[in-house]
Amino acid sequence: MLSKLLGRGLYGVQRWGGKVIILLALLSLVLTSPYWSQIGVKADETGFKPLPMQAIPEKSEAPVEAPVLASVADASAQFSDWDCPYKELFVREAKRVDMPWQLLSSVAFFESGYNPKAVSSAGARGLMQFMKSTWADVMGTSFDNAFDPEQSIIAGATYLQTLRGMWWNDNWSHDKIVAYMLSSYCAGPGNVKRNGINTIPAVVKTYVNNILNATGYKTYF
Repeated sequence: MLSKLLGRGLYGVQRWGGKVIILLALLSLVLTSPYWSQIGVKADETGFKPLPMQAIPEKSEAPVEAPVLASVADASAQFSDWDCPYKELFVREAKRVDMPWQLLSSVAFFESGYNPKAVSSAGARGLMQFMKSTWADVMGTSFDNAFDPEQSIIAGATYLQTLRGMWWNDNWSHDKIVAYMLSSYCAGPGNVKRNGINTIPAVVKTYVNNILNATGYKTYF
């Protein structure tokens, strides 16, 4: 579930005002793990509330590919007035899964740069960068549909809802739940579950912090 994106800046460096161009090689981690029994969560004005949701089938996760990330500065400029390509679709699907549409949109930005025809070296496709096996689990349709912006956004919203429900914990802050959700989207839920969130590659931590920072959440790493 990963893409190759060009960008600049690690969160920690940008925090101190510096700018660094990241050039990262591919990381190859083969992940295979069954999904947990899952619940969805429903957001209100103050946070998230549990909402039952059907689990998706077991699957083999894709290797972790290190994306070359877009910068937080670029994301902040993109979202300064919260305008973006496919905004109506992001708003519609985010409402369906009860999540801020800006969060859904920013995942697309850092995954593909809003390019619906993007293909990563690992084979992830489309706006939300789905691997074939994940697409089959979430959508159950032809993988060619991953290039359709509407179908990709529907899939992305559904999958993020599933991951959010997987990590739901009444004792956790909303920022922590979202951090685990994003880490699982990028690195695979089996990897995060098996080895712990602090063991994920540095590039994934940067990916997570970039999205959290761009959308107003507290950075986690």
